[in-house]
Amino acid sequence: MTDKEFGEFLKDTLGPDVKVDLSETGKDIIDAGKRLIKVNKLLKKILPVLENYHKDLDYWRAGDDVRSINYVTCGTPEFKTIDEFESYFNTVKKITNQVKEAE
Repeated sequence: MTDKEFGEFLKDTLGPDVKVDLSETGKDIIDAGKRLIKVNKLLKKILPVLENYHKDLDYWRAGDDVRSINYVTCGTPEFKTIDEFESYFNTVKKITNQVKEAE
């Protein structure tokens, strides 16, 4: 997207009364807007991965046995106790929700 296209996008989004400044400061704002659009697209791709991982963790914890959880996971940290696993599980859930809210 060119600076001019992004300026038009801003005008369409924010309304006709908005003046788009293409000075250096305006270009900085446009660049920041482009980065935000890229981040938003990335978040849309990340969210399903996090949600699926969280579902896997939820499935693995059904046995309530830390040894079986450690056995079926590979990239997940090794847990010494079920409480340690629960803490990790809640952290993943919190991060997933944060990504969902940031979308």
